[in-house]
Amino acid sequence: LLGLSGLGLFAGGLAVGVLAPPATWIGWAVLVGVQFSCMLVAYTILHDATHRSASRRHVLNELMLASAGAVFLADGFLFRRIHLIHHAHTHQSGDPDRFASAKTLQGRLARSALITVGYYHFAARRLWDSPKWRRHLLCSPLFAAVAVTGFAHCGHLDIFVILWVIPLLLAQAV
Repeated sequence: LLGLSGLGLFAGGLAVGVLAPPATWIGWAVLVGVQFSCMLVAYTILHDATHRSASRRHVLNELMLASAGAVFLADGFLFRRIHLIHHAHTHQSGDPDRFASAKTLQGRLARSALITVGYYHFAARRLWDSPKWRRHLLCSPLFAAVAVTGFAHCGHLDIFVILWVIPLLLAQAV
């Protein structure tokens, strides 16, 4: 229940940005901070649901997986598959998290911020031959496309970038 309320708070932050945008940069900074915090909560939900431990109820666990995945503009079920591959090959050549490795801290932060892109690239190379995962790979970009299109259509692409993309990149970097 706490996890779902975190997802609701994230949606609420977007609604505030659209319906009652802050008048000062301090207000925007606070709102970005709230969205960043919600992203951290969403990642915890996504991770626990990936391991099927977010809820004892299967349906609720899968709902949390899909919802938290959408917060990251990704397919939660595809994330589950990639994350479980990570556990099977931690620090080995088949580990999808190797995408985030870099020689410098700045490089690691930059690559970590883009981990979703790295995961998608890994999955496209590794899972494309499976019809089930090919469908997920083909549909996964639709999450981002629908969000971008919806915000752009309503004239709020700036809100999408400030309150979704920036907190997303920050949350993935830490």
